[in-house]
Amino acid sequence: MSNPDLKSINAKSYGFGFVWSPDHRYELRADYYNVTIDDEVVPQSFSRTLFDENECRQGRLDIDSPTCIDALARVQRGPVNANPLLSESVQLVTIKAINIAEEQISGITAGGKARFDWGGFGEVGFGLDYNVTLEHTTTTFPGDPETDLLSPQQALSAEFRTVLTGDISWRKDDWSANLHGIRYGSTPNYEAQFCTDPEATGCRSDGRVGAHEVYNLSVSYDLTDASSLSLTVNNVFNKEPPRDPTYDGSQGFAPPFYNIFAYNGYGRAFWLQYRIDFGAR
Repeated sequence: MSNPDLKSINAKSYGFGFVWSPDHRYELRADYYNVTIDDEVVPQSFSRTLFDENECRQGRLDIDSPTCIDALARVQRGPVNANPLLSESVQLVTIKAINIAEEQISGITAGGKARFDWGGFGEVGFGLDYNVTLEHTTTTFPGDPETDLLSPQQALSAEFRTVLTGDISWRKDDWSANLHGIRYGSTPNYEAQFCTDPEATGCRSDGRVGAHEVYNLSVSYDLTDASSLSLTVNNVFNKEPPRDPTYDGSQGFAPPFYNIFAYNGYGRAFWLQYRIDFGAR
């Protein structure tokens, strides 16, 4: 559903950091970033809307809060029925894009690179980059409390707090190659995201899904000064997303159960590319 009342997005950011590079072969760097966004446009979530509406009806959220007023207005239910399976059944959920009141994210990125000339073996390079999210909060409506997106119970979120990437590159004459690795940090599991009352339900709010690593490889050969042939292999080891044994299949996804909003199910993939630069001299 479209929303003609959307406003322009406003953002403020600041950061600071350092770079140390004694020469062109070596570099160390680190940065702190802080971004605040006002009136950000986001699509409303169907599952989040139903979750908020249930929390409001159960009294776990303030029924008079802006979030409850909005959720209750967008979920249309049928009348009370003697049959509990039909009583107050959901008939319509209105979803549209909205301006959230505020989103704030801060974190640290750090990394380095080095290149070495190994004579007849060619030139070898190494690179490493690390990102850690320190804070990520949103406020959907003015007057609402902040939602911590790094807290799964608050946001139904499985956001990666840390991401590490690394590269090993090699070049000799017309040949070059690069191995790129990504390590996604652990995330809350499905049970932890919905565990709002551990004492009453016996659920665990501290469950985690382990870290996930993916490696991509590319090899290239320069046919001429203006053309090259390259082979790229993504997910070299054909690694599947980490399985979450607490996922109950309620969303209809087939096994192996994994968070489709955090990982993709693509296996090993190959690309063969020929490139030519018609403007080369």
